Amino acid sequence: MSKKGTYQEYKLMEIFESFGYATLRTLGSGGGTKKSKPDVVVGNSRNIFGIEVKNRNGNVCYIKDSQVEELKDFCYTFGASPLIVVKFGRNPFYVFDVDSIKKCEKNYRINIGDLRRGIEIKKFISGLKS
Repeated sequence: MSKKGTYQEYKLMEIFESFGYATLRTLGSGGGTKKSKPDVVVGNSRNIFGIEVKNRNGNVCYIKDSQVEELKDFCYTFGASPLIVVKFGRNPFYVFDVDSIKKCEKNYRINIGDLRRGIEIKKFISGLKS
């Protein structure tokens, strides 16, 4: 993971923490172990999320099919809801349910035009029952 990606993971964690969530960045996310882990796990007494965080300077974010499937598998085992959180450049983080993202031939794809289908992170968290 790049320093920029790690930085964005911590920024996302700060946002969740400001709403009273406990957060955990998983080391070795995306590989290096037999079972992949999400980048970040967040939760409170009512909600637990496994999150794959993507940061892009361009207009398109591709996510490997295996990453999405492994995120779903982890979250099912852990009892968490799987989310993809994407940040394009200076835009805020946007949240996508894994079942709402577009699948291409080999990968999933979110482009900057899809942000209207996602939910801005603070609105997402504010809308959750705490």
